[in-house]
Amino acid sequence: MAKADKQTDASIEQVSQADADSAAKAEVKSTATTNRRAVDRDILHNLPGTKAMFVVIVAAIIAYVLSRVGAYFDIDVLFRGGTMVCFSLLIMGGLMYFHSYGIAKKLTRERREQEEQQ
Repeated sequence: MAKADKQTDASIEQVSQADADSAAKAEVKSTATTNRRAVDRDILHNLPGTKAMFVVIVAAIIAYVLSRVGAYFDIDVLFRGGTMVCFSLLIMGGLMYFHSYGIAKKLTRERREQEEQQ
């Protein structure tokens, strides 16, 4: 009877050790996948649309400054034109960012699939 209890205890320890090992592996794998970003930043920042977006945002800031100058000197055309151009450029910059983000996400997914195949 004691021999059977020892065998049972040993098999329970083996099963619990195997469960602990598999749980640790699953935790490492889930941590690795949850910490990965949806987009690699190097891909995102090297896309032409992202580079153009920064230029558009700088142009929007310049248009905003011109609209403030127009407001200060009471030049209505400069004020209204600068404001419209500023907001139009900001909207375009946002659209360019989301477009570039979508492309970068697709390229990141393709890169990770290639890395997993190798």
